[in-house]
This record gives sequence, C-alpha cells and structure tokens, in this order.
Amino acid sequence: MQGEIDGHPLFAMIVSDLEKYPSKSRFPWLLSLSTPLIDPTPEGLPKGKDFDSVNEWEDGIEARIAKLDKYYYVGHVTWNGSREALFYLEKPEPIVSALKKVRDNHSTRPFDFRYEKDEGWKKMAPYTHIAHTSSK
Repeated sequence: MQGEIDGHPLFAMIVSDLEKYPSKSRFPWLLSLSTPLIDPTPEGLPKGKDFDSVNEWEDGIEARIAKLDKYYYVGHVTWNGSREALFYLEKPEPIVSALKKVRDNHSTRPFDFRYEKDEGWKKMAPYTHIAHTSSK
C-alpha cells in the first residue's frame, strides 16, 4: 500500500488481513525497529544498493527474532528516510536483550527499536486506514 504523511510518500507492506487476525491476545507486545536509509531519494525512499541492503537487514533481524521466541510479522513501512519493521511478540524477553546486543555491537546497519504493550493491536490503526484509502 502507499499513501502520504506530512507531505512525504509512504510505502507499506502490511499483512492484508491484519484486522481479522484472531490471535491478537497471544501477541500483545508491539516491537518496532527503525533504520535510517543511506542516501535516500529527495522523497525519502531507498535507492540503488540500499534498497537491497535494507531488505537484507530486515530479513536478518526477523531471523534473529525467530530463533528466540514466537512472534507475528506485521510488515514494514518506508517513509521519510527510514525503514520501520513491525512485529508483535508473545513477550519482550529474550528478544529485546538480543536486539540491544546486536545494536550496541554495531554488527549490522544502525538501528533503534522500541516496544510497548499494545493489546488489541490498536497501534496498527493508521496502517489499516492507509490500506483502505489507498485501495479506493
């Protein structure tokens, strides 16, 4: 899906039936990871090798998460010079500790993350709104 926020194009790959996912209560923790794009276009989108690099980064992060605990991959959003990858977790640990180590060791491209309790996945409402307006 695509849209626009604050005058910047937004491209999102979000699971299409997110609103209908029945097991939201099983995964109450939202994990958001963000990495800056390297030399983005004037519109804030990836170009050239960075397009592949940011996808590889996201795949690597997801592989690390998968080794540690159960999760639900929501998708990713590219906007205003950054990529944000979104997951829901059963519980934050041990994933958060592992991500801190990876980030602090600088063993991958720079990134930051946040996590918060989001029972019912209310934080995904803006993305489902974009999906409805972009399909019209």
